[in-house]
Formats: sequence, structure tokens, C-alpha cells
Amino acid sequence: MSEEETPEPVEEETPPTNEPEPEKEEPKENNREFLVNRFRLTNDEEVLMTQKPSFFAFIELHILALLIIGIHILVGQLHSMVDGENVSIFLKILGFIMGGQIGQITGVVALMLALTWLNRMLNTPGSGGWVTTYLLFVTISPILLGIDEILAAFTEDGQGVMPFNIDYNATTFGIVFGVIMSAFTVFYQRSFLYAITNHRVIYTQHLFIPGDGRRILYENINEVRIQRTLLGTFLGYMTIITDTGNQMEMVEEGMSVSAGGASDKKKGIFGKVFAFVTYQRTRKIERPDPKICFYQVRNWRATETLLNEMHQKHSQSGALKDLQEKLESAMS
Repeated sequence: MSEEETPEPVEEETPPTNEPEPEKEEPKENNREFLVNRFRLTNDEEVLMTQKPSFFAFIELHILALLIIGIHILVGQLHSMVDGENVSIFLKILGFIMGGQIGQITGVVALMLALTWLNRMLNTPGSGGWVTTYLLFVTISPILLGIDEILAAFTEDGQGVMPFNIDYNATTFGIVFGVIMSAFTVFYQRSFLYAITNHRVIYTQHLFIPGDGRRILYENINEVRIQRTLLGTFLGYMTIITDTGNQMEMVEEGMSVSAGGASDKKKGIFGKVFAFVTYQRTRKIERPDPKICFYQVRNWRATETLLNEMHQKHSQSGALKDLQEKLESAMS
């Protein structure tokens, strides 16, 4: 009796699925809808390139944040750092003075006042009004907490004017203040966005409220030039200025506060201290405004090349050249 051969099972081929692959999310700077809303583009306007300040564009503010942290840690840990035999008498006395809470407050206030004054005297892009205001706020914060603690001692419930009770710790407060300043600096840096379109150059800043920005037609640009810095040369970023004749901030420090004069006789001790700390030396420098230039941008060579090409194309010589090419093509 012959055995019947059983056919081997044939595997059915599964038809290929036509499911679309998940699309990669484009950066919002390349999204047409985002660009139209951000730069308020016209119907026939196309964005050729976008730029924004480098992370290191406001490096001096990050350095200030680190100095704030360093000062507070130094004062907060000085008492434990000077324990030992191989420590000078001066450091031991200093550590003893700044050991208690009052000593920490005194040390932080003195060093922060010195930092605020030095930052104003250096007169860098990080010496502006809001930076000085923040440094002064950090300076007086321990004083305010100390006063609130004193007032709380005279109340029945032990509650001061402030709705919360916080024991001042220099190290903790320094880290918090430093992180806040560095985070706001990043937020400020990311608020700027620049665009090169086929019609014009657009500068925008969306900080807390979306702004209109500034739009410059290529025919209104006198020249495209580069402003170099030593740090930018090493880190690979430059400032590109589309000069229209009124874009530069000539800093003569009109916001500086005089530390002398006849009017100082009428000031109290706090007024004199404030005038001294906020005093700023006067010097005339050419300082670009981040709101109306390509401030400290990377890939600056390609940006400069594109700006020069568009400037040349929209200039009178460029327009005549285009007209000549059109006439030649029409006659041929």
C-alpha cells in the first residue's frame, strides 16, 4: 500500500501594506504657517533664510549668573571653609563674622553691591538697566527677609508682612537667583528671530507680547557689514548689520547716574549709595541693537553672502541688469 504524499503547506504572501510612514516633524522655523504668522508675509513673499542669536550671544549675562551663585556659595560656606589649623587669622575672623545669619546677610549685600557697581563700570551689553535692577533686587532680598523676620517677632502669630516664612540661606538663595537669571537670558535670546525674504529683511522679537518687528527693503540698505568680537571669532558667531544710517545705538550712557554734584548734598545715605552703585562711566561706542540686526548669529558667512546677493539684485544696477536681460530675451 503506497503512502500518499501530503503536499507541503504553501505560505501565503501577505500583501504589502500601503500605510504611510510617519512624517518627521519639521522645525517651526521651516513651517510656512508659522513663518506667515511670525513675519506677516505677503502672498508672494518667500522666506529664504531664518536666523536667531547664538546661545553665547549674551554670554556676559550667564557669567553674571555664575558670579551671583559663586558669591552666595562663598558667603554661605565660608564659616565651614575656614575651620582648620592652616588658615590665616584674617580668614578666621572673616568666617566668624559671616558665620551667623546676620553675617551672611551682611556679606551677601556687600559683595553684591560691589558686583553691581563693577558691572555698571565695565559698561558692557550686560550693563543695562534691567540687569542692574535685578542685581539690586538680589542685593536687597536678604535685607527684606531680615526685616520681615524682625517684624514677625513682634506679632502674636509670628507672621511677618510676607505671606511666607523663609529662613535665609545664602547658598540656596544664590542658586535660585542665578538659575532664574540664566533661564531668563535664554528666554530673552530665543525671543529674537530674523528672516531674509525675496523682498526684504525682517527683524522680530516676541518676548512677552508679540511685536511688529522691523522690515527693511533691500533698496533702503546702504551696506551690509560685519561687526566682529574676540569671543565671537573663537566661538563662530558674528553680528551682521544691514546699515540704513540709523540702526546703531551710539551709547553715551545717558542712563548713567551721576555720583557727584551739588544735588548730592540733598540726598540721604541710601540715595548716595544708590547713586554710587548705579553710576556708569561715559564712553561713546557703536553698539548694535539686537532688535534691528542679525545679532551674534552662527552661519554668518552664508547669511552675509545671501544679504549681499539680495541687496545687489534690488539695487539700481541690479534692476537695470534684469531689464537688460529681459529686453535681450524678448528681441532674440
